[in-house]
Amino acid sequence: MLSELRRDLPAVISHLQQIETILHSDGVVQDLLEKHISEPRIFWNSPLVNALLIPCQGVLQRANSIYKHYSVLAKWIKEGLEKTQLSNKVGEALLPQVGTVQNIFGYLIDFMALFLEPDQEDRPPNVRWLSVESFSKQQTLVIHAGPMTAAYFLDRSLWSRSYGVVLTSATLRGMGLFHRFRLDCGLHRFDEQHFLAVPSPFNYQKQAILHIPDMRFQPNEQQQQWQQEVVTKLTDIIDTKEATLVLFTSKLVMEAVYRQCPAAITAITMVQGDSLSPKNMVHRHIRQIESGKGSIIFGLDRFAEGVDLPGHLCTHVIITKLPFPVFTRPIEQAKQEWIIRKGGQPFTALSLPAVSVKLIQACGRLLRKETDSGRITILDKRLLTKGYGKKLLAHLPDYQLEQS
Repeated sequence: MLSELRRDLPAVISHLQQIETILHSDGVVQDLLEKHISEPRIFWNSPLVNALLIPCQGVLQRANSIYKHYSVLAKWIKEGLEKTQLSNKVGEALLPQVGTVQNIFGYLIDFMALFLEPDQEDRPPNVRWLSVESFSKQQTLVIHAGPMTAAYFLDRSLWSRSYGVVLTSATLRGMGLFHRFRLDCGLHRFDEQHFLAVPSPFNYQKQAILHIPDMRFQPNEQQQQWQQEVVTKLTDIIDTKEATLVLFTSKLVMEAVYRQCPAAITAITMVQGDSLSPKNMVHRHIRQIESGKGSIIFGLDRFAEGVDLPGHLCTHVIITKLPFPVFTRPIEQAKQEWIIRKGGQPFTALSLPAVSVKLIQACGRLLRKETDSGRITILDKRLLTKGYGKKLLAHLPDYQLEQS
């Protein structure tokens, strides 16, 4: 076994060096390293992937052999400890090191299996791309490979093997349907009778007012004018004596709006990304409110989901803009391409369900307990003027709607 390890370990190093040489001789990689491009995708049957196949297959073969040997070694050490054939001191020194090597080669095997899996016509392909990451203050070239969707993994590993599974969440539906969730999770073969939307314990009509002010400008068409209008509206609608959460989709817009707000607002406002972490922002916000003062949080996605401020800790949620996702990452781009290839529309299939879920989650920051009450304000006129906006509005909880 040791003689095979002495053969396989240097072979892995040799294959990795071949991979590095191939990468650094490629034009796309040079453009990436010189920062002309960011996160370029590499495709199955492309010259670069074809050049990488043989050394990657070599790494996979050797890694499998090394992983199996270290599994046997770990088993021997554990048995030696159990039968007291090995001292605890020696066993405890060896096991963590053996486990570390197993983990490294386990990750390597998983990665190579994804990278080397050929694209198939009838299912979403794995996505491969390159990036430059910082490790120990050094810029390092990284190859990525990942499934476009977890659906097939979940189907193979969980749904097809389990007797029964119960999944629950406040937001599994997009645009009132489970369709996107079913596709993403590999549950498309299960029909609607397997899914249930249960009534909320909240009395939305009595507990929450949804206010959509009359806005002159749209964020996607008149960015600067809309931004200035947001400043004016915030000045009008924020009560500096209460607890307010203002949600943005852009850090630049959030900071620009903050700079233009009057001193009465900025004096009690914390902005995500300043000196405090989100966790510490929440702690300071709670202290401010419980001491009888007003407090305002300007936050991004991190505050639109998972933040729990019940009762008087949050009585006004302001959503400045519909939280449309921006699909710029390689896996997201690949999803759009797959939908188009299958005759679908990415806006309808991806964007609308995603923004529906995000909007419901953002509005959900207001009512955390059955005794809570307050108001939600959305500063985006597209909810009322666009066909998709009206659909998004229709699939929000039944808040008491107020327009001005």
